[in-house]
Amino acid sequence: MFTESTIQKPLLELRHDYQLCNSYVFGWESDYFGLTKSGYAIEIEIKISLSDFRADFKKQEKHIQLQNPAGWYQSWRSESVSKCGIHEGKYFYGAECCQVRFKKRFAPNRFYYCVPDYLVDKIELPIYAGLYVVSVDTRYVNSLKVEKVKEAPLLHKTKHDLRDTLLDKFYWLSINQRQLINSMKKEINTLHF
Repeated sequence: MFTESTIQKPLLELRHDYQLCNSYVFGWESDYFGLTKSGYAIEIEIKISLSDFRADFKKQEKHIQLQNPAGWYQSWRSESVSKCGIHEGKYFYGAECCQVRFKKRFAPNRFYYCVPDYLVDKIELPIYAGLYVVSVDTRYVNSLKVEKVKEAPLLHKTKHDLRDTLLDKFYWLSINQRQLINSMKKEINTLHF
């Protein structure tokens, strides 16, 4: 059975310089974040079912940012605007059309989806996404393999300085791991053999 966490394990073998799972590097949670040796930010969104894949497109702000990585809209919310659709950088609500304003944020340089092999023929990728496919690796017991089947387009060439962001993420990851280890040590000490 494929789960997000079982798919993340073979993704961590992709050999990017920095790798994080389930982390907020952009304006949303990334299932997998990697920084290539050339300094490009990679995001991989894991989807394990067709309904899961389709639900991702309800995150309109994320997909607008991926379609327009140079800018990011400043949304001004109201009851009517939150129920509207978005097309070509404009809000539509009934006959009302509200122009979207932009503010600077950053998007990954490349964006991918990663899906199990049984979903490949059932999904339609957006033009800004590449595709990794995960399948059972029959060479080993309980092992998965990941294969890139479509290269993601380069969304932009900007190499953002993520040192402060990554330092913060890795710091808290190390704190959480240390707490987990200490908790496990206490639990082991309470066991009687």
